Amino acid sequence: MKRAERMRRNLALVASLVALALCGAQAAIGQQDSSLAGRFVCIYRGTLSEPVPEDLGIEWGWPGGITTSQGVPFLYSYPDVGICSCARLEAGLPPCYMNRPSTDFPGVFARLDALTYLGFAADLPSGYLAGQLAVVYEDGSESVLDLVAGVNTAEFEYGRVTQACLRHTQMPPACSEYISNRETAFFVYYYHVTLDLEPKSIAAIEARMPEYACSPRTGCDGVEKTALQVGINAITLER
Repeated sequence: MKRAERMRRNLALVASLVALALCGAQAAIGQQDSSLAGRFVCIYRGTLSEPVPEDLGIEWGWPGGITTSQGVPFLYSYPDVGICSCARLEAGLPPCYMNRPSTDFPGVFARLDALTYLGFAADLPSGYLAGQLAVVYEDGSESVLDLVAGVNTAEFEYGRVTQACLRHTQMPPACSEYISNRETAFFVYYYHVTLDLEPKSIAAIEARMPEYACSPRTGCDGVEKTALQVGINAITLER
Protein backbone atom coordinates (compact mmCIF):
# COMPACT_ATOMS: atom_id res chain seq x y z
CA MET A 1 0.00 0.00 0.00
CA LYS A 2 2.82 2.38 0.91
CA ARG A 3 4.61 1.53 -2.33
CA ALA A 4 1.47 2.28 -4.35
CA GLU A 5 1.06 5.59 -2.54
CA ARG A 6 4.66 6.55 -3.29
CA MET A 7 4.17 5.70 -6.96
CA ARG A 8 1.00 7.79 -7.05
CA ARG A 9 2.79 10.76 -5.52
CA ASN A 10 5.73 10.40 -7.90
CA LEU A 11 3.43 10.30 -10.90
CA ALA A 12 1.61 13.38 -9.62
CA LEU A 13 4.94 15.19 -9.22
CA VAL A 14 6.03 14.27 -12.75
CA ALA A 15 2.70 15.46 -14.14
CA SER A 16 3.00 18.78 -12.33
CA LEU A 17 6.55 19.34 -13.64
CA VAL A 18 5.45 18.55 -17.19
CA ALA A 19 2.65 21.10 -16.87
CA LEU A 20 5.12 23.72 -15.64
CA ALA A 21 7.57 22.95 -18.43
CA LEU A 22 4.81 23.56 -20.95
CA CYS A 23 4.69 27.20 -19.80
CA GLY A 24 1.07 27.07 -18.73
CA ALA A 25 -0.22 25.38 -21.87
CA GLN A 26 -2.69 23.29 -19.88
CA ALA A 27 -4.34 26.45 -18.56
CA ALA A 28 -5.65 27.04 -22.07
CA ILE A 29 -7.50 23.72 -22.24
CA GLY A 30 -11.23 24.23 -22.26
CA GLN A 31 -11.00 27.88 -23.26
CA GLN A 32 -12.52 27.15 -26.64
CA ASP A 33 -13.77 30.21 -28.50
CA SER A 34 -14.70 30.09 -32.18
CA SER A 35 -13.96 33.83 -32.47
CA LEU A 36 -10.25 33.01 -32.11
CA ALA A 37 -10.14 31.10 -35.37
CA GLY A 38 -8.88 33.52 -38.00
CA ARG A 39 -8.59 36.41 -35.53
CA PHE A 40 -5.04 35.57 -34.46
CA VAL A 41 -2.07 34.38 -36.49
CA CYS A 42 0.93 33.10 -34.53
CA ILE A 43 4.48 33.16 -35.82
CA TYR A 44 6.06 29.92 -34.65
CA ARG A 45 9.57 28.50 -35.00
CA GLY A 46 10.43 30.83 -37.83
CA THR A 47 7.40 30.14 -40.00
CA LEU A 48 3.97 31.66 -40.36
CA SER A 49 1.56 29.18 -38.81
CA GLU A 50 -1.98 28.44 -39.75
CA PRO A 51 -4.56 30.53 -37.85
CA VAL A 52 -4.90 29.45 -34.23
CA PRO A 53 -7.18 26.41 -33.95
CA GLU A 54 -10.38 26.66 -31.95
CA ASP A 55 -9.16 23.98 -29.54
CA LEU A 56 -6.49 25.86 -27.59
CA GLY A 57 -5.52 22.68 -25.79
CA ILE A 58 -3.52 21.39 -28.76
CA GLU A 59 0.18 20.81 -28.08
CA TRP A 60 2.77 21.93 -30.62
CA GLY A 61 5.98 20.04 -29.87
CA TRP A 62 8.41 19.87 -26.95
CA PRO A 63 9.29 21.99 -25.17
CA GLY A 64 6.52 24.39 -25.99
CA GLY A 65 2.89 24.39 -26.81
CA ILE A 66 0.15 26.92 -26.62
CA THR A 67 -0.45 29.37 -23.81
CA THR A 68 -2.65 32.43 -23.33
CA SER A 69 -1.82 35.80 -21.81
CA GLN A 70 -4.37 38.60 -21.47
CA GLY A 71 -6.67 36.64 -23.77
CA VAL A 72 -4.03 36.33 -26.50
CA PRO A 73 -2.88 32.84 -27.57
CA PHE A 74 0.83 32.20 -28.21
CA LEU A 75 2.60 29.29 -29.85
CA TYR A 76 6.00 29.14 -28.20
CA SER A 77 8.99 26.86 -28.35
CA TYR A 78 12.74 26.69 -28.79
CA PRO A 79 14.37 28.19 -30.79
CA ASP A 80 13.01 31.68 -30.27
CA VAL A 81 11.33 33.49 -33.13
CA GLY A 82 14.01 36.18 -32.85
CA ILE A 83 17.01 37.11 -30.74
CA CYS A 84 19.66 39.78 -30.25
CA SER A 85 22.87 38.99 -28.40
CA CYS A 86 26.33 40.41 -27.79
CA ALA A 87 27.73 36.90 -28.35
CA ARG A 88 26.60 37.07 -31.98
CA LEU A 89 28.26 40.45 -32.37
CA GLU A 90 31.51 39.17 -30.88
CA ALA A 91 31.41 36.26 -33.33
CA GLY A 92 31.30 38.69 -36.25
CA LEU A 93 27.59 38.12 -36.93
CA PRO A 94 24.79 40.68 -37.06
CA PRO A 95 23.67 41.12 -33.44
CA CYS A 96 20.02 40.36 -34.22
CA TYR A 97 18.06 37.94 -36.37
CA MET A 98 14.46 36.92 -36.84
CA ASN A 99 14.09 33.20 -37.46
CA ARG A 100 11.41 33.52 -40.15
CA PRO A 101 10.82 34.82 -43.69
CA SER A 102 9.99 38.53 -43.95
CA THR A 103 7.13 37.95 -46.36
CA ASP A 104 3.68 36.34 -46.53
CA PHE A 105 1.96 38.30 -43.77
CA PRO A 106 -1.68 37.79 -44.77
CA GLY A 107 -3.68 40.99 -44.74
CA VAL A 108 -3.69 43.89 -42.29
CA PHE A 109 -3.40 43.53 -38.52
CA ALA A 110 -4.41 45.80 -35.65
CA ARG A 111 -1.90 44.70 -33.01
CA LEU A 112 1.25 42.70 -32.39
CA ASP A 113 1.70 40.74 -29.16
CA ALA A 114 4.97 39.08 -28.17
CA LEU A 115 6.57 37.07 -25.38
CA THR A 116 10.00 38.57 -24.60
CA TYR A 117 12.81 38.24 -22.08
CA LEU A 118 16.31 39.49 -21.24
CA GLY A 119 19.31 37.28 -20.60
CA PHE A 120 22.49 38.08 -18.62
CA ALA A 121 20.69 41.29 -17.68
CA ALA A 122 20.15 41.22 -13.90
CA ASP A 123 22.52 44.15 -13.43
CA LEU A 124 20.69 46.42 -15.90
CA PRO A 125 18.81 49.23 -14.14
CA SER A 126 15.09 49.84 -14.55
CA GLY A 127 14.53 52.04 -17.58
CA TYR A 128 17.47 50.62 -19.57
CA LEU A 129 16.61 50.34 -23.29
CA ALA A 130 17.85 46.85 -24.14
CA GLY A 131 16.28 46.32 -27.55
CA GLN A 132 13.40 46.99 -29.90
CA LEU A 133 10.77 45.08 -31.81
CA ALA A 134 9.94 46.82 -35.11
CA VAL A 135 7.19 46.24 -37.65
CA VAL A 136 8.21 47.49 -41.09
CA TYR A 137 5.39 48.20 -43.52
CA GLU A 138 5.54 47.81 -47.28
CA ASP A 139 5.58 51.61 -47.72
CA GLY A 140 8.79 51.81 -45.66
CA SER A 141 7.25 53.29 -42.50
CA GLU A 142 7.58 51.55 -39.12
CA SER A 143 5.92 50.91 -35.78
CA VAL A 144 8.55 50.38 -33.07
CA LEU A 145 8.26 49.01 -29.54
CA ASP A 146 11.06 49.69 -27.06
CA LEU A 147 11.99 46.73 -24.85
CA VAL A 148 12.93 48.30 -21.53
CA ALA A 149 14.29 46.50 -18.47
CA GLY A 150 11.95 46.75 -15.50
CA VAL A 151 9.22 48.40 -17.58
CA ASN A 152 7.89 45.86 -20.08
CA THR A 153 10.49 43.06 -19.99
CA ALA A 154 12.96 41.64 -17.49
CA GLU A 155 15.63 39.06 -16.72
CA PHE A 156 14.80 35.54 -17.95
CA GLU A 157 16.13 33.87 -14.77
CA TYR A 158 14.87 36.55 -12.38
CA GLY A 159 14.16 34.23 -9.47
CA ARG A 160 17.51 32.45 -9.77
CA VAL A 161 19.75 35.53 -9.66
CA THR A 162 21.20 36.63 -6.31
CA GLN A 163 18.94 39.39 -5.04
CA ALA A 164 21.89 41.71 -4.42
CA CYS A 165 22.67 41.59 -8.15
CA LEU A 166 19.19 42.63 -9.34
CA ARG A 167 19.03 46.22 -10.58
CA HIS A 168 15.61 46.27 -12.25
CA THR A 169 12.14 45.30 -11.08
CA GLN A 170 10.13 42.39 -12.43
CA MET A 171 6.63 42.95 -13.79
CA PRO A 172 4.14 40.05 -13.62
CA PRO A 173 5.33 37.44 -16.16
CA ALA A 174 3.01 36.14 -18.86
CA CYS A 175 4.13 32.58 -18.13
CA SER A 176 6.95 30.64 -16.55
CA GLU A 177 8.87 27.51 -17.41
CA TYR A 178 10.40 25.07 -14.93
CA ILE A 179 14.00 24.07 -15.68
CA SER A 180 15.57 21.13 -13.87
CA ASN A 181 18.85 19.24 -14.10
CA ARG A 182 21.14 17.30 -11.76
CA GLU A 183 22.61 20.45 -10.25
CA THR A 184 19.70 22.84 -9.83
CA ALA A 185 16.06 23.60 -10.54
CA PHE A 186 14.55 27.00 -11.16
CA PHE A 187 11.92 28.98 -13.07
CA VAL A 188 12.46 31.17 -16.12
CA TYR A 189 10.01 33.86 -17.19
CA TYR A 190 8.51 35.38 -20.35
CA TYR A 191 6.93 38.86 -20.49
CA HIS A 192 3.99 39.97 -22.62
CA VAL A 193 4.39 43.16 -24.68
CA THR A 194 1.98 44.75 -27.18
CA LEU A 195 2.34 47.13 -30.11
CA ASP A 196 -0.57 48.84 -31.89
CA LEU A 197 -0.15 48.68 -35.67
CA GLU A 198 -1.02 50.93 -38.58
CA PRO A 199 -3.66 49.66 -41.05
CA LYS A 200 -0.98 48.80 -43.62
CA SER A 201 0.49 45.66 -45.14
CA ILE A 202 3.50 44.30 -43.23
CA ALA A 203 6.79 43.73 -45.05
CA ALA A 204 8.90 42.50 -42.12
CA ILE A 205 9.20 42.17 -38.36
CA GLU A 206 12.65 42.91 -36.93
CA ALA A 207 14.44 42.54 -33.60
CA ARG A 208 16.94 45.31 -32.86
CA MET A 209 19.58 46.15 -30.24
CA PRO A 210 21.25 49.54 -29.66
CA GLU A 211 25.03 49.65 -30.21
CA TYR A 212 25.73 50.68 -26.62
CA ALA A 213 24.02 47.54 -25.27
CA CYS A 214 27.22 45.56 -25.85
CA SER A 215 29.53 48.11 -24.26
CA PRO A 216 31.57 46.72 -21.32
CA ARG A 217 29.89 47.08 -17.94
CA THR A 218 30.81 45.98 -14.45
CA GLY A 219 28.59 43.32 -12.90
CA CYS A 220 27.68 43.05 -9.25
CA ASP A 221 30.61 40.67 -8.75
CA GLY A 222 33.00 43.39 -9.89
CA VAL A 223 33.84 41.57 -13.13
CA GLU A 224 33.60 43.44 -16.43
CA LYS A 225 31.32 41.84 -19.00
CA THR A 226 29.59 42.53 -22.30
CA ALA A 227 27.00 39.74 -22.22
CA LEU A 228 23.37 40.62 -22.99
CA GLN A 229 20.56 38.80 -24.76
CA VAL A 230 17.16 40.05 -25.88
CA GLY A 231 14.77 37.22 -26.74
CA ILE A 232 11.56 37.27 -28.77
CA ASN A 233 10.15 33.87 -27.93
CA ALA A 234 6.76 34.13 -29.65
CA ILE A 235 4.78 36.61 -31.74
CA THR A 236 1.03 36.77 -32.36
CA LEU A 237 -0.62 39.14 -34.83
CA GLU A 238 -4.21 40.16 -34.07
CA ARG A 239 -6.66 41.32 -36.72
